[in-house]
Amino acid sequence: MSSIDDLLASVQQGGSLSRHLNGFESRVEQQEMIGDVWQAYEEDKVALIEAGTGTGKSLAYLLPAITWAAQTGERTVISTHTIALQEQLLQKDIPLIMDALGIQLQVTLVKGMQQYVCLRKLDEQEYLAPFLKEREKKEMAQIQAWANGVEEGCRSTMGFHPSPETWEKVHAENDSCTRAQCPHYKACHFMKSRRKLADAKLLVTNHHLLFADIAMRKEMGLRFDETAILPPYERLVLDEAHHIEDIATAYFSSRVGYVELIRLHAKLTSEKSVGKGVGRLPLLKEQLSLFPGSLENEKIQQVEHRLRFDLPIIRRELTEVITEVFLAMGILLPQGEEEEKKVRLHPHHCQSKEWQERVVTACEAFFLVAKRFQHMVLTMENDLRAIEDVQFKEKFKNLRIEILSLITRFEAYCQVLKEFVSRTSFDNEVCWIEQKRLKGGINTQCITAKLDLSDVFAERLFNSLKTTVLCSATLTAAKTFDYLKGRLGLTSELLQRGLIEKIYNSPFDFSKQALLVTPSHLPDPRDPEYLHSAAEAIWAAVEASRGRTFVLFTSYRMLQECAKLLRERFSAKKYTLLKQGDHASNHLLRQFVSAPHAVLFGTDSFWEGVDVVGEDLQCVILVKLPFKVPTEPLIQARAEHLKSQGKDPFMDYALPLAIMKFKQGFGRLVRHREDRGCVVCLDTRLIQKNYGQLFLQSLPNCPFQVVDNIQLFPTLKSFFGSK
Repeated sequence: MSSIDDLLASVQQGGSLSRHLNGFESRVEQQEMIGDVWQAYEEDKVALIEAGTGTGKSLAYLLPAITWAAQTGERTVISTHTIALQEQLLQKDIPLIMDALGIQLQVTLVKGMQQYVCLRKLDEQEYLAPFLKEREKKEMAQIQAWANGVEEGCRSTMGFHPSPETWEKVHAENDSCTRAQCPHYKACHFMKSRRKLADAKLLVTNHHLLFADIAMRKEMGLRFDETAILPPYERLVLDEAHHIEDIATAYFSSRVGYVELIRLHAKLTSEKSVGKGVGRLPLLKEQLSLFPGSLENEKIQQVEHRLRFDLPIIRRELTEVITEVFLAMGILLPQGEEEEKKVRLHPHHCQSKEWQERVVTACEAFFLVAKRFQHMVLTMENDLRAIEDVQFKEKFKNLRIEILSLITRFEAYCQVLKEFVSRTSFDNEVCWIEQKRLKGGINTQCITAKLDLSDVFAERLFNSLKTTVLCSATLTAAKTFDYLKGRLGLTSELLQRGLIEKIYNSPFDFSKQALLVTPSHLPDPRDPEYLHSAAEAIWAAVEASRGRTFVLFTSYRMLQECAKLLRERFSAKKYTLLKQGDHASNHLLRQFVSAPHAVLFGTDSFWEGVDVVGEDLQCVILVKLPFKVPTEPLIQARAEHLKSQGKDPFMDYALPLAIMKFKQGFGRLVRHREDRGCVVCLDTRLIQKNYGQLFLQSLPNCPFQVVDNIQLFPTLKSFFGSK
């Protein structure tokens, strides 16, 4: 059996890994992290590890995980946030380690069910094709051609990208899957993928699927030695672990909206029409009328009668009451033409006369119609189930299952709405109404989210598994794990196993590779003059770096306004301006690398997980310190929750969150030992507020200069001109 000494020997200069990896460098930080992860496996502990860029953290957790799985047969799940990291692990790192160590281990990438095509649904499209839009017909033909003889049947292997509307019609779904009863069961791509999982000892997945699995286990009372979405597992590695609270919050939240209800309503009830498809109940009506002997069958005639006469009335009533519910919800929202509006629900809203008369009354009317609708569908299902004809059962089995799955989903939405409008207390929860402008109109949603998931993390993750390793380049704020430990339940009160805490700094020489600059002349970011001043500073930095710049914003609106102010100047100097939202992120990155003097304006997703190595990226501009908007319902409610516990919402929540995000933005610059560049922070709070020092202390040790308006350009120019 391998020991820690054997593992460490493999990453020494001249060790087995160095013989298989060109340009291998032995790193002290990597060796120590291997020891930490191995200790977490041997002693059944939780490990919390921040490993700076260049540490080699992927190999540092993979080496123990692969060795442990090979020696003990215990399965490890490795979860990441980004597809790019999954691809790196599967295509490069895992094969390299197994080859170097001479280990044979089945490794499988676990994807969500909706990533796979459903062969039964694909068959049904032949009948439904006349009701598709022309674009959907073309896309469906492409999918049909691709699906013939394809090995994996997974969306990522297509080579083209069908629209979400088209893919929704043919992807696999849990609640409409007939499993062993399906005629395509043996050939089913999703089921084949799940059968492979049983033999795999290393599973690679994403945080969303992991927390879907954890949520299912919690809801159904399943242990980790039982199968849920994932097969049984005992060891877990979470890379990019700074995301897990946000993702868990989404999975343990509930939401229902106008668009979701109307679309579900249409899937069930809409009459066939070109471009809109056909609802499953009208489809049932048509197919029943064509079934041999239907006129002589009393049960079929009863169902047909309801579909012919009752359904049109309920369809119209449902549309009216759903619309009225969300119009009534809108009375709480602020007036104006904003793209997005939110209002947090407080007890005084629920007790107000307006809420009772408009919202509650509208919801009660909806619930009455919904109940009649559900009763009608379930009565028809009972009638159809009573028909003994074998041919009939076979022909209508799939359609009946699909109708039942849709009505079950409809009932679940009704229950979420019922709980939302009847709420009288908000213990450890926040509720809000949210309205967004979409291409096809406006969607209003009702959302309920948990304020504190620390007990869920402790109970369902850390205390239930033998080993959990959490790692990322950004898990600390001001050099401590205190913030994350509190949010994730890694405290002595909740955690029932040992905790390893380690911080490994990047091995890169930031004192020579980077410069941090803050202009002192800029107004406060909340000042009306800030936009124009920031745009001028962006221009100076871009001129000094000759493009090759990321400009990272905290607001899409400010991104757009700065782009308007600078577009002509960029064009005159032939700087290629790329803006998030104009194209997909990976397309923008390819353009950025291929254009000689590109400037990329990005928001949230470009602050992290983006690697541009070498001279293509020379400058990163952080426009504002990335504080969350304090009036956001979830942020505001969490702040109040912390205050009620005697904590400081700013120091214990808002500030650590912003520092971790700031570190992510800073980390876009130096990705390799040869990289060199400048980070410019345009937020004077970094130098004017006491907490600014905590941001600076959290960064790698690099030179920091405060400059005025006149000094900004020459300071940057001098840095870029030096070697």
